[in-house]
Amino acid sequence: MRIVVSDSNCLIDLRKVSLLDTFLRLPYEFLIPNTLFEEELLKFTAAQKEALIHSGLKVMDLPGERVLRAQEVLRKIPQLSVHDGFAFALAESHPGCILLTGDSKLRTLATKAVRKNNFSNSFGNDQECLFFQGFCLLSPRHHC
Repeated sequence: MRIVVSDSNCLIDLRKVSLLDTFLRLPYEFLIPNTLFEEELLKFTAAQKEALIHSGLKVMDLPGERVLRAQEVLRKIPQLSVHDGFAFALAESHPGCILLTGDSKLRTLATKAVRKNNFSNSFGNDQECLFFQGFCLLSPRHHC
């Protein structure tokens, strides 16, 4: 099953337009770093957070090497938030995953990482990544 690592802004935006439940029913495995879940989803009640987990959102603890990787990224790109660094480090540890973000700097970093590692695409031969208003969509034969 394809993995989607989400930053908190996307979950917040989907909640605002009442699409979060529908989004979590898509045939993907959804991951979020534990720090984002605990510190960024401030307007979510405990019951709403529990419902997210019940809907399949997996809250992931980052091991020490991923925390160090996030710190390394933040030293190189200080404009990113700590939580952006954690989302990137989590996504990087799941090759081929989709990093869902509305942050242009994080999107740029992820795109550079994909190109640096010579991934032509991570969606198979007939689909490639298309960024649209902060969301990574699938599109036939479109190059990022």
